[in-house]
Amino acid sequence: MDDVSKMDEIGQRTSLSCPDCGGVLWKMPDAGTHRYRCHIGHAYSKASLLEGQADATDQALIVALRTMEDRVRMLEQMVREDQQQNRRKMEDLYEQRATELKQHIRQIRELILGRPA
Repeated sequence: MDDVSKMDEIGQRTSLSCPDCGGVLWKMPDAGTHRYRCHIGHAYSKASLLEGQADATDQALIVALRTMEDRVRMLEQMVREDQQQNRRKMEDLYEQRATELKQHIRQIRELILGRPA
């Protein structure tokens, strides 16, 4: 069912998003339980929605972590290049940014692993 107006007829639109596609979720009537569905067709119980949200969060953190690690490597490369060219002012700035990113990386790792790194 890919027509949003049909979804509005059979369920109540929520402010939640689908962990799989990012689309809006509708709360579907069911005998005493809550079910959720997006217009693409992804469907969730309360428990599976919570699990899907946790998985989506983990994936986003992993992507952020990988990107930040790449950025640290780039900054460290820029520091080495600036050292060779005696541009001390920029070298200090790059080192400071790399240090800050490393702290953020440690915090994200702790979130992903659920314990201090």
